[in-house]
Amino acid sequence: MRGNKRLVQGIAVAGATGVLACAVAFSQPQIMQTEDAIKTTENSTANLIAARNVTAKNLLPQLDDLLEPEVSIEKLDVDTVSSAVPVSDLNVWTENAGTKVNVWTADAKVAADAEQVAKKADAAVKTQAKEKTQEKEKKVIKEKNEKKANVNEKNQAQTESAKKWKNKLMADVDDCLNIRQAPSEDSQVLGKLRKGDAAKVLKKGKNWTKIKSGSVTGYVHNEYCVYGEKAYKLAKKICKTYATVQADGLRIRQKASEDSVALEAAFKGDKLLVNQKAKQKDGWVVIKFNDGKGYVAEEFVKVGLGVGEAISIEEEQAMIAAQKKAEQAALRSVSSSSSSSGAAAASSSSVSSSDLTLLSAIIFCEAGGESYAGQVAVGAVVMNRVRSGSFPNNISDVVYQSGQFSPVANGALSRALSNGNYRHCTSAAQAALAGSDNTGGAKFFHRVNGAAGLVIGNHVFY
Repeated sequence: MRGNKRLVQGIAVAGATGVLACAVAFSQPQIMQTEDAIKTTENSTANLIAARNVTAKNLLPQLDDLLEPEVSIEKLDVDTVSSAVPVSDLNVWTENAGTKVNVWTADAKVAADAEQVAKKADAAVKTQAKEKTQEKEKKVIKEKNEKKANVNEKNQAQTESAKKWKNKLMADVDDCLNIRQAPSEDSQVLGKLRKGDAAKVLKKGKNWTKIKSGSVTGYVHNEYCVYGEKAYKLAKKICKTYATVQADGLRIRQKASEDSVALEAAFKGDKLLVNQKAKQKDGWVVIKFNDGKGYVAEEFVKVGLGVGEAISIEEEQAMIAAQKKAEQAALRSVSSSSSSSGAAAASSSSVSSSDLTLLSAIIFCEAGGESYAGQVAVGAVVMNRVRSGSFPNNISDVVYQSGQFSPVANGALSRALSNGNYRHCTSAAQAALAGSDNTGGAKFFHRVNGAAGLVIGNHVFY
């Protein structure tokens, strides 16, 4: 029975483990072999169950952490776990958990990338702001340097000008300072140093200084004079500034551009009054022109103060007489519309066309950019000389008299006659030929420089 009992148990175990056995009769050795096989099978089965239990215990905590909703499995045997969580489901859960981990990793990477981009953007903004700040600083420094250079250039120019004034003086008076023949207040007056006039210092004494200015040489009292740098500062304060033309045919432009309309041509030696109130343009000098303004290229002019010279007593008396005549002439019309036209026509018939052309041309060269009254005044000076016994008695000889009219010497008159630019001054020439004189009999004129006389436009007539 014992053998049969073991056989039955072996068959049962074999059935449970899937081992096929047949109910046959075995011998004792066979029964012993069978018992050994059963023990081996039981041991294998126990080991398998233990391994499955270990696997389950290792998997459950991981499933608790990775999967939602949480899974709670307590004290289940291997068979229960196998039935509750099949191997295929475990694989799916593991894959899902891995996917979730991958998603979390991807999200973390995106966040890290975004943070990196934000840092780079912030760095770029800071760099751009820094560059702008540096550009502003460079601009400020450049402006300061340019300003400093301009100041240095201006100071240098002033220093050079001041050096030229080392041996000069000016009369620091409201009207004029007498120039005497000897260093005494009782000495004869030879001339006058007017406000705005400068003189060369020949010899400075304790109370008197010997000077030369214009045609006058004499003595002035030191009390009323300023010297050197102080004289230069006074000159800048009270004298006008002129642009002296350094080349023939310099165009006076409507605007500060070489492409701008040319209003008129100026010639070497001409002094153009600088419009100091106007804003100066780089490379250009703004001048007063026909009650307005014009522009000349800076490289072709020399800008300086229009300092005057002393006048002799004889010159002063002549100017006073001319002034009185000018005041009388001012009471009359320069020319009435009817009488002027008739007189001009009559005058034109009594003079040659060459005289009219020549007078028109010299008016153009001297006052082509002036008002009509300024043009008539220049023509009147020529005609006053013709009628005077101190000058030639015809227009041609007066105009071409040596050393009298600069446009003759510099060729400007010849150019005007050849190109016909003088034509717009013909009516002023006709008026002067007809006897119109708004200068009071003046025989001389020059650019305004602070000297006394009748000012018409940019000229002083005396």
